[in-house]
Amino acid sequence: MARQGIREATLDYSGIRLVLTGFATQLGQLRALAEMSPTDRAQPDGQTVASVTAINKAITSAMEGATKQMPQGAPPSGRRARSTNNGATG
Repeated sequence: MARQGIREATLDYSGIRLVLTGFATQLGQLRALAEMSPTDRAQPDGQTVASVTAINKAITSAMEGATKQMPQGAPPSGRRARSTNNGATG
């Protein structure tokens, strides 16, 4: 029972880290665009709102795919859970 609890907590933590990493990456793309100098914005190969949007959509797609591949909890073992009173009465 403890192993299953640890496994579920680890999977939850991993999923949260995955999503937060994707979000931070997307935010970094937007920040880089916002902090560009006017000279960099004028270059034809520079980042644009459209290019950042495309990158962020790809990141979102990758994060969704990765989270769907993660196991969702542990399968039921078929055993009843132990009592929390350790056999004590009353």
